[in-house]
Amino acid sequence: MKYYQSNHGNHIENYRERTLNVIQLATKDHPRTLAIRVDLHDPAILDNGDTIDCLYDNSPNVIARFINSLKAKIDAYQQRQRANGVRVYPNTLRYAWVREYSQTGKRHYHVLLLLNKDAFYHLGDYDLDRGSLRTMITTAWCSALGLQPDDGQHLIHYADKGVFELTKKDVESGYYPRGFLDRIDYMAKEKSKVFGDGNRNFGCSTK
Repeated sequence: MKYYQSNHGNHIENYRERTLNVIQLATKDHPRTLAIRVDLHDPAILDNGDTIDCLYDNSPNVIARFINSLKAKIDAYQQRQRANGVRVYPNTLRYAWVREYSQTGKRHYHVLLLLNKDAFYHLGDYDLDRGSLRTMITTAWCSALGLQPDDGQHLIHYADKGVFELTKKDVESGYYPRGFLDRIDYMAKEKSKVFGDGNRNFGCSTK
């Protein structure tokens, strides 16, 4: 495994390179791409004395369920828009994620989501009565965990200044918005990752 250094210490080179490859794929399809950094947390584990209750689905494929749920929600939203006569732009959801653990052993994921900015130009507000992107992301994670939105909406953290516009021209020139590559480096850091447990620490779109 090859490493590189930054302000966050050791970083895994392969994670960074594969994330940048996904970004290149996204901007080739969508010359204006919306990039969103979001953190997805497991719920707290409740210790009731004799037993520890995990009131959610914490299986390793939870991140795959999240991606599949989000894709389904986006497709359904765009189908409703078409039915209402609203112009719908083509959109392919692409992503990269890393799995990490806190010092207390609590699992969380750092995720980069990439969408067509002509189709989704901002996150919007969280509102179950409206189909904002923020609502779809939040409820997709709740669905992946097997939780109701009221019980799980606090488990999704949208990074401060974590929404970026990427253009095909800039990406091809190696130019990224201020602070964006630092977000990628943070995802690629070695610290907080657990190796050797049989589960992946990284995943991304392949096409």
